[in-house]
Amino acid sequence: MISAGLGFLLLAALARSMDLEIFGKYVLITTLLVFFSVILDFGTNSLYVSQSIINLKINIFQKFLSAKVILFSISVILCIPILILFNLGNILNILIFIAGLFAYTNYHIVYAINQKREKYLLVSLVMLIPAIIKGLYALGIFLNFFSPNLISAFGTFSFSVFGASILYLFIPKKHFTLRLDTKYIKRFLQNASPAGISQVIRESWFTISNSTAKFINGFSDVGIYSLAGKISHIFVFISFSIFTVLLPKNTKRKSKKLNYDFKETGILSAAVILIAIIGVFVVEFFLVKIFGEKFSESIKLVQILLFAGAFAAIHTFMENYFFIENKINYIFYINSGKLVLFLILIFTLLPTRGLLGIALADLLSSIAAGLGTFYFIKKLQRVG
Repeated sequence: MISAGLGFLLLAALARSMDLEIFGKYVLITTLLVFFSVILDFGTNSLYVSQSIINLKINIFQKFLSAKVILFSISVILCIPILILFNLGNILNILIFIAGLFAYTNYHIVYAINQKREKYLLVSLVMLIPAIIKGLYALGIFLNFFSPNLISAFGTFSFSVFGASILYLFIPKKHFTLRLDTKYIKRFLQNASPAGISQVIRESWFTISNSTAKFINGFSDVGIYSLAGKISHIFVFISFSIFTVLLPKNTKRKSKKLNYDFKETGILSAAVILIAIIGVFVVEFFLVKIFGEKFSESIKLVQILLFAGAFAAIHTFMENYFFIENKINYIFYINSGKLVLFLILIFTLLPTRGLLGIALADLLSSIAAGLGTFYFIKKLQRVG
């Protein structure tokens, strides 16, 4: 939550100091970097954590590390034509983007090792250190120490992620060795791929929404919609944090032949919905005061996307059930269905509702994914 707050501070600083078009470019290129960071994960983090706990005698870290090298290489190859497609492909943007990919690769490795060790202070610092760097940059903008442009803002966003790498110093050498093992890497990636494809689908939401806004009416619409999306993005932090704790905890329960803790999941789900309800009223009073009159169109979008984010968070952290039961294919079914429904609703609602149609498509598809997750869990329980 502190990390999200510092990210919010940077967003406010840039939104107030940049014109709408430059702000739209900044949000789109950072959205693309975050999307590619999901490709760098591709389900391998959760697979490494769950398999390491279940099979204590087997060291799969070398396969995990090899997977990261392959995913980084693929990401570098794919990012260049995509940046060019969105008119963001100058040499500086590309170099900063690739540096960000390398930073995120290290971020994921450090995160997974500490999640497996259940060292949640270090897990929190993985997110917090980059956020502090962004927060200091935001403070410099508010104090008029410098005036941000696209390169300096994107550079700060990208290079701040390297801050997480310092946590390598706190990991005992027995937990990892910098040696590649490609013998069974294909199988490792195949096992991770259902969850990985689902991650890519799930995290493509913001990218698809902003891309649609860009092609409708240019970078200005990206700025308006992206602000709403960034604020609702707080639920990504919430679901990610909850998932981080629940996965190893419930994996250990499974190894001890204990039942999954659904009561805890229900309480957390209710809390997430409550945050969304409170957020609706907060946005109404404070959004324009913080970000400026040019973002007044974002208010209704934020209010819809808060609930879309809440339902998405709930079905995301409930997905650890499928990892534990080794039914990762259900995650693929749910998120594939959600993406198809999202795209159908966009094309249906966009002509008459504009940006509001994109937000409504997000909300309805997130509710459907939540119901689908609940259905498949009940189905597995009946079979079990």
